[in-house]
Amino acid sequence: MSARPRFSAVTVLAYIGALATGALVGLLGSVAHRQWMPWILVVALVAVGVAGILVRAWLGGAGIAAYGVGWLVVVQVLALVGPGGDILLPAQTSTYVWMIGGIAMIGLAAVAPRKWFLD
Repeated sequence: MSARPRFSAVTVLAYIGALATGALVGLLGSVAHRQWMPWILVVALVAVGVAGILVRAWLGGAGIAAYGVGWLVVVQVLALVGPGGDILLPAQTSTYVWMIGGIAMIGLAAVAPRKWFLD
């Protein structure tokens, strides 16, 4: 009997998908979080949590780690000063709520009860 490889191409693509999902949620939330305060900020944070729960149900703990890395990298890059001196995530209360709240939502998805994800 041959042992199955631990990581197949499908598994690698699934983790890349989780990373891309985190990046997309981070990008959309970073762009929109200051519009129509505070409603879009709340919607963006809920989206971070819902996508995190989805990824955790799909891939488990390693998937939520990939999702969190994708989200965090995009948000941190968008917080840097651009080449023309512009900044998408300025030092404002709403930006701090977005960044810290997003990390908290990913953390909540990571520590959600395991029984939520059983078939």
